[in-house]
Amino acid sequence: MMTALAWTRRALMFPLLGACLWACDDDDSGGDAADAAAGGAGGGATLALAFEPIALPEAHEAVSEFAFFPGDANDFLMLEKFGRVVHYRLDGDQAVAVGEFTLDGVYADSDCGLISVAFAPDWAESGDVYFGHCTGPRASGIFRHHFDGGNHDEAATPVATVIELEEPRAERPWHNVGDIGFDDQGVMWALFGEKTISAESQDPSNLLGSMIRIVPSAEGGYTPADDNPFLDDADVDPAIYAYGLRSPWRGLLDAAGRMWIGDVGAEDFEEVDLAMPGGGQNFGWGICEGPCDVAGLTNPVAAWDRSFEHPYVLDDAEAPPRRVRVAWVGGPDRPGAPDQYQGLMADTVLFGDMCMGFVRALKVADDGAVISDTHVAHQTGISQISQGPDGHLYATTYGECVTNAENQGAGLWRLVLK
Repeated sequence: MMTALAWTRRALMFPLLGACLWACDDDDSGGDAADAAAGGAGGGATLALAFEPIALPEAHEAVSEFAFFPGDANDFLMLEKFGRVVHYRLDGDQAVAVGEFTLDGVYADSDCGLISVAFAPDWAESGDVYFGHCTGPRASGIFRHHFDGGNHDEAATPVATVIELEEPRAERPWHNVGDIGFDDQGVMWALFGEKTISAESQDPSNLLGSMIRIVPSAEGGYTPADDNPFLDDADVDPAIYAYGLRSPWRGLLDAAGRMWIGDVGAEDFEEVDLAMPGGGQNFGWGICEGPCDVAGLTNPVAAWDRSFEHPYVLDDAEAPPRRVRVAWVGGPDRPGAPDQYQGLMADTVLFGDMCMGFVRALKVADDGAVISDTHVAHQTGISQISQGPDGHLYATTYGECVTNAENQGAGLWRLVLK
C-alpha cells in the first residue's frame, strides 16, 4: 500500500483562481488550430439554457465548489476558497443555512485554497467526506473528514490523510489538486496539476500533471485501483490513469465511464480532454498544448485560444473583451435523475470558459469523436456545475475570474430551459 504522505516533488492544481495561472502571457494566439479542434457548431441543436439565481441568506466570497449529499436530500455543501464550508438545504428558489464549519489546515493564497469535495459512496453509513485543498504554497492533498450531516463542529478536523503531495521547486502556489470524485465501484478519481513544473507532466513516475484512480484506505493512504492501465509498468506510478495535464481543474465522470477534464492552458489553448475507458492517454502538456500533431499524444475534444475571433467567442454576444481564459467542464452526473430538459441534455456534457462566460454543450460518439458542439448559454465565473436530486443542473459562481480581485458575484444558480 502506498503511504498517504507522499512528499515527492508533486503537488496539485487550482486553476479556478489566479489570473496568471490562467493567462500568464497576453499573446493573441492564432485561431486556426483551435477552430479545427472546436468541432464546429453541431447539428442544429435546440438546447438553450438560462441561469436562474437561488437566493442565499448571506453574501459569499470566492465560492470554489459545491456538492449535493448522496440520495434524494436537497442538502448540499458549498465551499469557499478560504476554507469555510456551509451546509445548505434547497427550498424552492432559495437555500436555507443548516450549519457550517471551517476546515483545519487550509492554505489559501493565489490559486491555493479549498478546492474540491466528494462524498464517499457509502456516506449514509460511514459519514466519510473528502476534501481537496492546499496545505502550503507548494503542497496540496486529499483528506477524509467525518460529517454525518449534523456534526458540524467535528467535521472541521480531518480523520485521515489520503494523499499529500509537494513540489519543493514550485515558485508560486499554482496548479494544485483539482476535482475529486468516486465511481460506482468506490474507486476515487482525482486530478492533479504539475505545480508549474511542466516537465513533470511527461514524467509519469510521479503524480504531477495526471489523473489518478485510487482506493482510500481506512487508516489513511491508498492503494492504486486494480484496473489502472500502468500497473505492470515499473516506470509509471501505478495510481496514474492518464497524464500530460497542466492545470486540470474541473472534471466529470460520465455514465459511459469516460473522464472529461477541463485543463487550463498557458500561452495558447484551453482544453477539454477526454480520458476514454481503460485510460492510458497522454494529453501532451510539457510537449505542446491544444491540438498538436505528435505521435502518442491525445488531442483535446475541444480547445480554444485567446483570440477574440475564435468561434466560441463569436457565438457568444455577451463575451467580454478580456484575454484571460479558464476552462471548466460539468453536467449531468446522476443517472436516473428526473429529466428537466426534455431529453436535450441526454449524453451531453457542458463546458465553457470561466472568464469569457460562454457555455457550450458537447456530445461525442462512443469512440470519442465529436458529434456536436453548440453554444447554449452565457454565465461568467462558473466554478462548478452539477446535478441535483430534482434533475436540474445547478451552478456555483466564484466571482471575478482572477484570484486577487474583489470576488463579487459568488452565488448559486439553477439551469433551466429558455
